[in-house]
Amino acid sequence: MDFFSSLLYHSLEHAMTKRMAGLLALLCILLISCSSYFVPNKKSVSRPAEFKMASERLWIDHIILVRSFVSYRLEGNTEAVKMIDKKVVRNMNEIGYLIAPFYGKGTYEQFSTLLSRHYTAVKEYLDTSLTSDRFARERAIDRLNANMEEIADFLSSENSDISMETISSLLRAHAGYNVAQIDAVKAKNFTAEQEVWEAMERNVYRIADALADGMIKQFPDKF
Repeated sequence: MDFFSSLLYHSLEHAMTKRMAGLLALLCILLISCSSYFVPNKKSVSRPAEFKMASERLWIDHIILVRSFVSYRLEGNTEAVKMIDKKVVRNMNEIGYLIAPFYGKGTYEQFSTLLSRHYTAVKEYLDTSLTSDRFARERAIDRLNANMEEIADFLSSENSDISMETISSLLRAHAGYNVAQIDAVKAKNFTAEQEVWEAMERNVYRIADALADGMIKQFPDKF
């Protein structure tokens, strides 16, 4: 099994539940059997491009899911909040797991932990936005930004092809969009939220590409 087929296999295996085990196993077999699609000399999409698209899809899923969580939380829909919360956590793990074949389990776990803290910080700001405690909101924003710096430092230290300055700027902007989105949705200012969403979407594409490009440069033999 080549590297790309292995990546697909283990990504599916990681997301597997008892209920879906049979279906995902079958899907995995089909994907591996089609591994010729990823041969570099094919005129179809190249392996680096496929990897970048996988990274982009996970980050786009992230902002879609978090937006849903924010909406349900503000609506007071507790059942939907529980459901979407599990999906956000799974998505965070999938983003972290994308680097596992390159850096190993230990690094993947560290990255996933940092991503989990990001989600926790977003939820904390959301909770404080429902109160009149301005200082609590400011502390939540500080923790959100501090976590972004932790992630940026972690990624740039693992991969010299990921610029600390660039990834830090992108991640801090992402945190700012999280805050602006929550404020806009809470205020029911959907014109403002649409503007935030468009900027956030562009931002996560840049984050996803920065991570993917860095790994492609660091591990050219894997592609």
